[in-house]
Amino acid sequence: MRTPAQKLARIGAFAAAVLILLLLAGTVSLTLSYLRAEAWVEHTTEVIAQIRSTRGLLPGTPALSGASLRVKISGILRQFNVVGDLTRDNPQQVRNAADFRAIFLVSGPANSGFRAKIEPQDTAAADAILDDMEHEEEHLLIRRIGVQSMATRYGAVVGFALCAVLLILGAGAGLALRRELEKRARADQALIAERDGLAEHTRELAMVSAGSRMMQAARDEAQVNEVVGQVLRDLAPASRGYFGAVSPSNDLVEICVSWGYAAAPPPFVPADCLALQLGRTIHRSASLVRVDCRHALPESGDYVCIPVQGSAGPIGVLHVATQETFDRKRCDVIEMFAAHVGLELANLRMRDALRSQTVRDPLTGLFNRRYFDETLSRELLAAARHASTLAVLIIDVDHFKRLNDSQGHAAGDDALRTFARVLRSTFRESDVLCRYGGEEFAVILPDVDLEHAFDRAETLRRQVTETEMCSGNAALGNITISIGAAASAEFSDPQAIVRAADAALYQAKRMGRNATWVCSNNNLTLPSIRVGAAAG
Repeated sequence: MRTPAQKLARIGAFAAAVLILLLLAGTVSLTLSYLRAEAWVEHTTEVIAQIRSTRGLLPGTPALSGASLRVKISGILRQFNVVGDLTRDNPQQVRNAADFRAIFLVSGPANSGFRAKIEPQDTAAADAILDDMEHEEEHLLIRRIGVQSMATRYGAVVGFALCAVLLILGAGAGLALRRELEKRARADQALIAERDGLAEHTRELAMVSAGSRMMQAARDEAQVNEVVGQVLRDLAPASRGYFGAVSPSNDLVEICVSWGYAAAPPPFVPADCLALQLGRTIHRSASLVRVDCRHALPESGDYVCIPVQGSAGPIGVLHVATQETFDRKRCDVIEMFAAHVGLELANLRMRDALRSQTVRDPLTGLFNRRYFDETLSRELLAAARHASTLAVLIIDVDHFKRLNDSQGHAAGDDALRTFARVLRSTFRESDVLCRYGGEEFAVILPDVDLEHAFDRAETLRRQVTETEMCSGNAALGNITISIGAAASAEFSDPQAIVRAADAALYQAKRMGRNATWVCSNNNLTLPSIRVGAAAG
């Protein structure tokens, strides 16, 4: 469908074509008129010349007679016949020609004889006729020259108008062509820019997809944070920003990864971020109401804050700032990446939670026996590979059944939870703390020999003895524990080292409880039971 501008252009082109045709027709008509006038001017000029030639033959005619006169008259009439032929289209001149011939011819039926004598008054009459004819032709010449001049003037005007119209049309066509070329150039530039933008957008989407795959393969949140920083640095090369994660208590946003800053930005409370409060992206330059996030107040230029959402609520926030205005498409890509980050972090935390449920004891939060068995086999192989030692402690809460029977199972559970806290506070993070079953616990101590394991067990035993057990507001008193220990220097098999530590535990119980015993064939100053006795 044509636009109004195109319709107007078509009407203008049609009107210009009609005007040019009219001017061309006028030019042709005036040219023909000029040519006709020029032919008539030449004709009239020829008539005047012939009249003057005839007049030149008149002098001396009255003095002649006889044959000389007839010859003279014949020459005059022959010359005059040229004039008559040239003026036969003019009735006035035809009458003048007849009068002129009557002067020299005898009137008769045949009208073919010459007069025998020509009087001076006859030549004067003939001269007067020629003079009238010449005056008539001169008047015609003046009119025809006027017609020729008028055709010339009008032709010049029409030609000038035609040239002006052609010049205007040429200028208009040139201007239109220039505009069309500029429009096409702009369209080509826009097409190139759109193609480049599409290629860049495709690259950014590929980057988001690659980042998502890398996050899916991440083992922990630290690897996810590393991927987030790398992808955002590549998506916005001239930017600065950070990814902040909401703490489990929901009272602090901790900076997990940052880029473009001399030092990592400080943590802030969730209330300082409008994106977290509103649950949507805050784009400074695109906001109708300009209210900045308080944590972004030092930023100059443009920025976006994008909440990273999980299934249970906000996980964190992506903050990206630039000196120039953020491109809308790039902002959309970053939002898409933030959705991937939220999904992968939620999946990772869900995997961790499920794994924790399978390897953790729900009452104490310690690892369960399944995890103990898997880890002990792995750690024994690692100790053998690195020529290091490993110790195992088996721990039993003394008289726990009596506590359960007298105080109730809830009090017993509270006592076990308190003991687990003491256990965690006593050993290293690298030590593996497990609830082995019921009131029994087990500890794997990498890179620890039997003597050091005994010292660590005694430290734990004293700490438990000094700890007051409570259940709600009720005091449960103190509890004691018995511990058995064995080391990989003598027991390299998982079942063997567990049996040895268990044998040492039962020896501690037989010897009165609240003690630590080890299982070893070496001559030690420690309370110990030999391997053979343990086997028996």
